[in-house]
Amino acid sequence: HTITASKTGYVSASSPQVNVSVGQTLNNIDLIITPNASTINGTVRSNGQPVYQATVTARKISTGTITTVQTQQNGTYSFGLSFGNYWVKSEKTGLISTPPESIEVNINPGQTVNNIDFNLIPNIGYISGSVLHNGQAVSYAQVNLTALSDPSIVFNTQSNYYGTFNISVTPQYQYKITVSKTGYVSAADTSDNVQPNTTQEFTFSLTQLQSQLKGKVYALPDSTAIHL
Repeated sequence: HTITASKTGYVSASSPQVNVSVGQTLNNIDLIITPNASTINGTVRSNGQPVYQATVTARKISTGTITTVQTQQNGTYSFGLSFGNYWVKSEKTGLISTPPESIEVNINPGQTVNNIDFNLIPNIGYISGSVLHNGQAVSYAQVNLTALSDPSIVFNTQSNYYGTFNISVTPQYQYKITVSKTGYVSAADTSDNVQPNTTQEFTFSLTQLQSQLKGKVYALPDSTAIHL
């Protein structure tokens, strides 16, 4: 006789030929079946477009084993893994994943799980605003942004002809925003914590400095100063 063991998702195993007599009991006829590789497939996109060479990581929850692949030109990826539970995430320099950043996937032996997809967004925040005086645009004012928790992170720009500005900044920071222009009192405000791919908007009203004229009055013919 030949004894065969099989199960969905596993490679079947068979014993060598076994001869058994009437009434005989044979022990330890053990068979080992091997699980087929399991597969996780998906696509990584950003703004609806495929992301090439994004890194996709699968971490097996039970062992911590990490497997990585990179996406193809059409944004797709495929893992061949042993069965179990995994956390899967995607990343690429300059981009971050929208929530959920990691997806838990449970795969059985030989199973294929499709459509584990990720959407990446630019890891950039934006601050925009208007610079005004009495409701009128102030052109070419200097705009300085300094991160509150790290003063080495600084961004500078100018308001345009129409008095507006828009600047990209490193996200996850609050910024002190200072607007200045010769002849005006400077104005300042503080942003909230800037989130990736979002814009915070501000309006700055500058006050014009008072003008002054100074001089002396002299009388002819000897140019004696006259005190008024």
